[in-house]
Amino acid sequence: MSSLNESRVLRQRREKKDKGVAINKKEKKSQNNVTSVMEEVDDTLIPEKVIGALRNSNNEVCLIVKWKNKESTDTVPASIANYRFPNLVIRYYEQRIRWIDV
Repeated sequence: MSSLNESRVLRQRREKKDKGVAINKKEKKSQNNVTSVMEEVDDTLIPEKVIGALRNSNNEVCLIVKWKNKESTDTVPASIANYRFPNLVIRYYEQRIRWIDV
């Protein structure tokens, strides 16, 4: 990898770490619609899609979840989402993984 690419990758990592937020522009926009951080997922809610990821004030990874039967989105700790709807979480990460040559 060229030194230019290395510096770009390092800068992007620093920016993400400083912001502690999202992977792309869509996810940054979607954060404005987040209504709450859920400690427990209501059994009546059906997850449709994971639309973003961020770190909360405790430096925990949280996922922004869109529900089928609710208009607003919620922030769910990744530990809960991984247990309650693992397939959606895996699909989200698979769609966004980027491999880099080191």
